[in-house]
Amino acid sequence: MELHFSDEKQKMQCYEMWKNSQDYDDLFAYQACTKHALNISSTLFVNGTIRLLRKLTPGWVRDGWLTETQWSPKDFMFHGWKKSKLGEEWEWPFAYHFHISECIYRDPYFSNFKYIPKFVSTNFRIKNLLTQKVKEIEVVYNTTLISRRIICRNGLKPINGICLQNRRQKNILRGPRIQNAIL
Repeated sequence: MELHFSDEKQKMQCYEMWKNSQDYDDLFAYQACTKHALNISSTLFVNGTIRLLRKLTPGWVRDGWLTETQWSPKDFMFHGWKKSKLGEEWEWPFAYHFHISECIYRDPYFSNFKYIPKFVSTNFRIKNLLTQKVKEIEVVYNTTLISRRIICRNGLKPINGICLQNRRQKNILRGPRIQNAIL
């Protein structure tokens, strides 16, 4: 946010959510706020140095639990394979445990990475699983934006903290009272 926006108010628009976050839901709300603020509907370059990829974009690094540890030839990389979550969020997909002493620079055979075949799937199946997960998250994302009053139910941005009843109504703040004007 600091690199993308030049205006201080825009830079800090989600900061209070982050500063006051106490759990995963608060963190998700912060992520939703920043995603909305940055308008990440396609690949975004921030300050010419940071590249933000939207979900399902080639090169997207994703969690393995999204597809029950399955991958396809088009997958780029997994992250989040924490040992503490092994057996809960993901399964060990390799035939053996890694032996660092057997890692060889430029080894074309990847002897440490012999996988269990049941974890390899088709590009079509993985894309379908991921598309369904993305749709589910988008519902939660929009619900979060509405509940945190970042957007209104009709998709518009609140004006002075107030949501418009419909697209034809405009709220004009004049002093301490609001005057409704139909356009």
